[in-house]
Amino acid sequence: DMIEDMVNKKLKQIAAEQAPRSSESELEKPYEAWHDLVPFPSGWHPPKFHQFDGTGDAREHLAYFEAACGDTANSSSLLLRQFSRSLTGSAFHWYSRLPVGATSNWAEMKEVFKRHFVAMKKDFTIVKLSQVRQKREEAIEDYVIRFRNSYVRLAREMHLEDAIGMCVHGMQQHW
Repeated sequence: DMIEDMVNKKLKQIAAEQAPRSSESELEKPYEAWHDLVPFPSGWHPPKFHQFDGTGDAREHLAYFEAACGDTANSSSLLLRQFSRSLTGSAFHWYSRLPVGATSNWAEMKEVFKRHFVAMKKDFTIVKLSQVRQKREEAIEDYVIRFRNSYVRLAREMHLEDAIGMCVHGMQQHW
């Protein structure tokens, strides 16, 4: 850990001195740019991750993610760099909206992730979900996100196919 901290500090210093200023077209990441300078081990191949879409067990997803990372799981920087590849749907949407520098290491990212996806209050009933409707001037994308956010708050399990049917039923007729 002490050696990793020393290496990380040195890489951070190098990044601050030599890294070009990011342009608006680059993807902004919720961690500092120096993490991207930490090299992957030689012969490393990207693992296939279970995709987390914002539903299901967030703690279980973190366990799967770290297990899939194998030898790179002992490096906070490499975990940070790989994490976005394990997210999809509303979970990736959430990740992409995190501000630059929101987390400085993997332990912080895990806490931010758990705070959002584990601590989410599960207080929505299936009846309440069936009443979610697209508003008059609401964009379809906004409605789907709002519906999905309600779906992940369900206090009881529901088949995804049934939820999709409810979502479509709640859309304005012209869709």
